[in-house]
Amino acid sequence: MQLKRTLVVIIACFSIAVFCIYTIPVHRSYLAEIEINADNLITYRTLLDTSNWNRWYNHNNQMDGAAQHSISITPDQQKKQFEYVLHENENETREGGIQIIKSNKWNSKIKWTEKLVIEKDIQQKIKLLFSQEEFRGAFLQNVIQFKNHIEHPDNIFGGITFERRDIPAKRLVILSDTVAISDIEAKANELYQFIIHAVPQKDIIQKDIYISQHEILDDSLAYVRVGVSVTDDLLSVKAPLDVRDTEEHPAIVMRIAKGYTEINEDISIMYEWLKKNDARPSTGFWIEHSPSVAIAQNNVKHPLTIIQEFYSIK
Repeated sequence: MQLKRTLVVIIACFSIAVFCIYTIPVHRSYLAEIEINADNLITYRTLLDTSNWNRWYNHNNQMDGAAQHSISITPDQQKKQFEYVLHENENETREGGIQIIKSNKWNSKIKWTEKLVIEKDIQQKIKLLFSQEEFRGAFLQNVIQFKNHIEHPDNIFGGITFERRDIPAKRLVILSDTVAISDIEAKANELYQFIIHAVPQKDIIQKDIYISQHEILDDSLAYVRVGVSVTDDLLSVKAPLDVRDTEEHPAIVMRIAKGYTEINEDISIMYEWLKKNDARPSTGFWIEHSPSVAIAQNNVKHPLTIIQEFYSIK
């Protein structure tokens, strides 16, 4: 009789324990501090690029492509911190916080915390309770992969996708002028219109595409240059126009859904991408335009195309 009561008590306790483990969420928190060879901007922009988290964030050693659709983020650029909630599935939630605690032009030191919450899976809960190293190892692996993703970038860096392209040799008609910084956009279109009305129409290769460059001279002035591609039959033009031949060269191309005067951050990221890929810009970058799209109205549907010629230092 005593044995039967003991068994009943044991079974009851076991049932209660199983019920509690099943119904009460189990969670563990992890912390890591790591230094990354990148500035605050690139680190922050990489975190904001949630559509590409699956390039460096994974679970159970397998990339979870669906996870990127269940991330909710709370960025605070002023305080240099970033919070996220990632629902990997109905059973697991990851709540994380990333703070930039030290940064300069070359490096950022970040403090990364993450809390893993398991809702129902008893087997996973028991593993989390008694075998934490596996989950901690997965967390640390994500931190390291994030660092490697920034320090050894492929074609995506700081939220920008870069495309390598071989630009063929071409002949350009160039027109330049100095203008107030506030009038850069209008001046680029004005120079383009001047060129296509001054050059014989039969010699213009693409009337629907032109390229431009600008250089900030001081607080109020900028130097703007516009180029239109023409045939080799056009040997000379009248001043102030100029004819320039370019050789075939490698370049990277990025598309930015911003206005003409809002791309400074993206350009700095592009230069850093070149540096990390053992390359350097060989000329100033060109911006490709379509006359049918107002320069100031560039957006996701009509992004700016930026072309940067480069050379390798390997």
